[in-house]
Amino acid sequence: MFVDIQISESLVQCVYFASGRLNVVELGIDEIEPKEEETR
Repeated sequence: MFVDIQISESLVQCVYFASGRLNVVELGIDEIEPKEEETR
């Protein structure tokens, strides 16, 4: 039981950080894509 709780908590943290990083990456891509298109 205790191990399952630890694993579930770590999974929640991983998903939370992953979703946060995805949002940052999406914002970064939105800013970078137009610059690359202008350079091309």
